Order: sequence, then C-alpha cells, then structure tokens
Amino acid sequence: MQPEKLPAIDGGTVYYRNNAVAGLTTILAPAANVAGAVVQVATLGVNNNAIRLMVKSTAPASIDDAGAKTLLRVRSTGILDDVVPFSVFVPAGEGVYEWASAATDSVCSATVKIF
Repeated sequence: MQPEKLPAIDGGTVYYRNNAVAGLTTILAPAANVAGAVVQVATLGVNNNAIRLMVKSTAPASIDDAGAKTLLRVRSTGILDDVVPFSVFVPAGEGVYEWASAATDSVCSATVKIF
C-alpha cells in the first residue's frame, strides 16, 4: 500500500500513512529523498502485535532488520500507543519504512517533510 500524498508545505511534500498492513510499507522511498527529509511527527499503535518505523537506504528485510535505524518500535501483548516526541532528520538517500507484524489493530501515522 502506498502512503497518501498531502499538499505541499513550505515548498516540501508531506506524506501521511495510516492503517498499517502486515509486512513492509514504504512511506518515503530513498530515490525520492534527494536532499534530506524530516520526520516531523510519528505515532504507532498496536494491540497484541508489533510495529516498527525505521530508516534505511534499501527496503528492510524484516521487522527485525538489524541494518535499519529505528525511529520508533512498539511491541505489546495488549493495547499500546507511542509517539516520536521530536523531529528526526533523515539524510538524503535514506527511506522511511513501516513494518507491522499483523494488519489487525496496527496503526502508523507519519508526517515527513522533504527538502
């Protein structure tokens, strides 16, 4: 599933993704990130599963990909929500990805400004 593209803000483009699907979803592809980007806000929510928001120059191989940099990861045997409480710079050539272990009761929302 591809993220919903929202209107430009300050000359950049903002991407938003919600209602996680099981497996990998690309929020910002590395090829689209030519001058850097900022994850301005991100939230994850789960119910009896796991979800990870990560940065990597290639698509992660799994939710546990050791080569990916974690922005936020939530794993729970109950209901749990968490938020990235600050903006995070993503260097040019790096992508932003979300991986959910299950589609049921998984939510990922991210706002990314591209320079």
